[in-house]
Formats: sequence, structure tokens, C-alpha cells
Amino acid sequence: MTAVAAGELRLIAAEPGLPGLAVLLDDRSLGVWARTHGLALPSGARVDRLRHKPGTRAQAAVDPGDGGPWWVVGAFARSAWDKARKDAAVARRAFGPEAVVLDEQRLLVLTPAAADRDLPALRRLATAPGARFLTHNPARRSVLALGGEVVKVHADPAVAERAARAARALGAAGIRTPVVRARDGVARTAFCAGRHPRGAEGRTALAELTARLARVDAAGQPVLRVEELRDAAAANLVALRHWAGAAATVAEQAQELAHRVRTLDLGPLHRLPEVFLHGDLSADQVLVDDASDAGLGPTLLDLDRAGRGPRGFDEASWWAAAVAAGEPGAVGVPGSSPLLALAAALRLPEPFRRRRPDWEARTADLLDLVENALGERW
Repeated sequence: MTAVAAGELRLIAAEPGLPGLAVLLDDRSLGVWARTHGLALPSGARVDRLRHKPGTRAQAAVDPGDGGPWWVVGAFARSAWDKARKDAAVARRAFGPEAVVLDEQRLLVLTPAAADRDLPALRRLATAPGARFLTHNPARRSVLALGGEVVKVHADPAVAERAARAARALGAAGIRTPVVRARDGVARTAFCAGRHPRGAEGRTALAELTARLARVDAAGQPVLRVEELRDAAAANLVALRHWAGAAATVAEQAQELAHRVRTLDLGPLHRLPEVFLHGDLSADQVLVDDASDAGLGPTLLDLDRAGRGPRGFDEASWWAAAVAAGEPGAVGVPGSSPLLALAAALRLPEPFRRRRPDWEARTADLLDLVENALGERW
């Protein structure tokens, strides 16, 4: 069960127009609320993939914790309540009225994840015999285990095609990655065995992978433009005080860093060699096994953001992800680098969205990483 953190209490106080937010952010209260409305969530259910649009709504996935179907919970402002009603109507038609909770007083709605209106293919796949949810990111992506495969349903069909194109390039270069079959926004891959590398094993896998990726033919892959990375990083810094109920000192630090990122000199980044990039590299996207030890190299997963861009960004992404996850030793990443600063800022929402119990500390660590990576030179 995830406790309500101090930052979430500040967020609740700052959002009186979202009366359901206090329930959404407290796993125990959410379970009690659902049960009083006739729907029993498993005792281990927890909120994950939280997204907050200030003054409008907060939505999240609900992981049942028992391998069963996932749910989506939303706390809305009165001005956005029509969307909640539409979501509920779609879910009721697909799964029956007993599968939906619509609370007109708290402006809170709970629907099956399989009824996600932005993922129309999900309903058919999620209700297929033997289908099991692995994760769900509302309105963006859902991942299922089905028929011996991992099946990803994307709101944007181009993402599935991007992953398939990247997998072909990696396969041609001899890098182990599951073949991706993409059609109409649905990507299918085989299950891969192995373990996620940590510590020294992770650093070895990172060095080997980035060296191999630098030799991949990146022609035809979408470009990860440094201007877009910079703009997204600055936007995360600006938004921090809203979506994370940030303390005043944190908000002040984020505002100062946002200015520094916006005015960052991108010239040195444009001069870096352009290589194939995973685009979202972390230890969780890599598997090692006996074949890795035999010289075949690690297996690379989840190519949704793959493309080509400045060499060094994948390493920066790896270290930023380690800090976001609170991995021991990750906070002291040495050196200053604008790529590391951008990668850390891009990871800022993760601890909050993933409801990590220590998300406030992880957010502070990421901000410090941005500041240290910028150093005095940048």
C-alpha cells in the first residue's frame, strides 16, 4: 500500500476543485470508496502511472496486485466532468454497469482499463482467453501477456511501427532484441528470459550496448532532435511545482534550472556524432543471461523511442533512470554534461507518476543531478 506523501498532501490542498483527489492518492481510501459503491478491488491494489493536469483532472492506472485486470481511476474538476461521463458510458456498454463506479459528488470515476477509449484494440485483446495485463498507461499504452507473446497496444500507431523499424535495424547489426510485428498500433514480440543487470553488471552491459549501438546503421530512424529534448526538459522543470505538489524550495530550484536549460548552448551537442539511440535506456530495458556471458551481448527491449541522435544520450538516460529509481550509488554520478542534465530533467515525472514511496527524495535527487550536470560551464 502506498502512503500519502507530504507532497501529495500539498497537492490535495492546492486542488480543491478536484474533490476526488484525496481518494485517488490514498490506496486504502480508494479501496474503501470502491467497495462502498459495490466494486471490490483486491486488497493489494495500488495506483500507478499517475498523470495530473492542474485544475482539470488527475488520472491513473490501478494495478490490482493479483495478476487480474487493471483499472483506471480519474478525479475530475466540474468543468471536465463530461469526459468522465463519456468514459463511464463507453465502459458500461462494453462491460456492464456493475463494472463502473461514477461518483457525482466526489467527481471520481473508476472504469476497467480494457475500456480505455484511446486504445480501441485493447478491449478485444484484453478479453481474449488467457490474456493478462502486465501494465497499463492510461490513454497511451497497455501491455499484455497473450498466447506466449508480449502484446503492446499503442494509442499512436506510429510508435509500434517505430519499434518494429528499430528492431529490424538492431537485428541486422547482430544485437539481440525480439522481433517486433506491428499492425494498427499493436506490437507483438516474443517473451525474453533473463535478468535486469544491476551494479557492476549493469555498467558492463551499458558499456557493451552503447558500443554496439554506435555501429548500427541508423539511416531511416527518426531523429531525436536536441531542441526537442531541451524543450521537453524545460517544460518538466516548469511543471514540477504543479504536478508534484512541490515544496517552495524545490519549486524555486526547478524554476532556476528551467531558465538555464532553456538558454542552454546546443552547439556542442550538434557537434556530437549522430548514432542509433534506444532513446529511453535503463537497466529495466535490458536483459542479460548465459548467452550474454557467452559473448552474444545483452538483449535490448522496448524500442518505442528509438531513433538517431547525439552519442552519449543513452548513457545519460541510463544514469538518470538509476537516480529516479533510487539505485544505490547512482546519485553520485560524476562529471558535467548537458546531455545528462537533459536526461535527468526528462525523468523528473517518473518517481511521482510511478507512485514511488520515496518520490519526493528521488525528485530532489534528479533536480540535483540536473544542477550538477550543468555545472558552471553550461
